[in-house]
Amino acid sequence: MMTVYKAAETLDGLMHGRSPPQDLTLIAPLGVTTRQSTDIMAIEHPWVARTLKLIWQNYQQPINVGAIAEDIPMSYRRLHDAFVKHVGRTMADELRRCRIEHAAKMLLETNAKLHQIADACGFSDVNRLVKSFRKERGTTPGRFRKGHAR
Repeated sequence: MMTVYKAAETLDGLMHGRSPPQDLTLIAPLGVTTRQSTDIMAIEHPWVARTLKLIWQNYQQPINVGAIAEDIPMSYRRLHDAFVKHVGRTMADELRRCRIEHAAKMLLETNAKLHQIADACGFSDVNRLVKSFRKERGTTPGRFRKGHAR
């Protein structure tokens, strides 16, 4: 068993370009937890930044991008175009991405039923969750959960 000091020494060596020890065992992480304080995108456009923040704060609610855009003093079309320019995807894509990320996390970390996950992630129903999940991840939520069972 590697001591904390030995681990720190190994890490220091790796950071300074030394080769890892032969007996080093790598363990893959189970995942990365993103916190709001670290999930920051540098967006120069103030209304796009505000829209992004609104999506991140409200994706679990049964809202759509039209409702989010109502809080922004720009036309929907100009906001849409600015969002795509600065973020690289549409507001709807970002809303779906947030919901799918949350759903995937729940599938891996809980035994919640699909209807509970759909509700917790802001989807209108299970069918919408399944269609969106398949589009984003290329598989169904059930297969995803089975393929990543611990």
